[in-house]
Amino acid sequence: MKEQLITCLNKFGYEYSMNDKVICVKQDYAHNLYIDVVDENRIIFSDKLEGYNFLTGKVKMSLKKAMLYNSLSVFIFLVYFFIKNSNSLFFSSIYILIVVSFSFWIIMWTLYYHIKMENLKLMVNSWLK
Repeated sequence: MKEQLITCLNKFGYEYSMNDKVICVKQDYAHNLYIDVVDENRIIFSDKLEGYNFLTGKVKMSLKKAMLYNSLSVFIFLVYFFIKNSNSLFFSSIYILIVVSFSFWIIMWTLYYHIKMENLKLMVNSWLK
């Protein structure tokens, strides 16, 4: 099973590295998908945003944790901006624009990483059937 996966990764030009049972497939923009071949009937997928990426900067974490991290940070910034400038309508609208832009950035990159990861998972599953 592992040999078949490695053959397909080579065939389609994916960059990867291997440990004992774990294959790390490098995807775009510092996102890695880890494929753990436990036995012939079971595969465990995990992911990690590493190095510098567009969602977490230099902090290494999974995509799921990055979504939680970014959601909380947007909420904290939004509350901070409203408390700091609740009297001034002009500054509040600028801060809302900043938060909306930041939220859009997060949503777009989260969708990008998630779609790439799920697409690779589906391909790996189809290769190993």
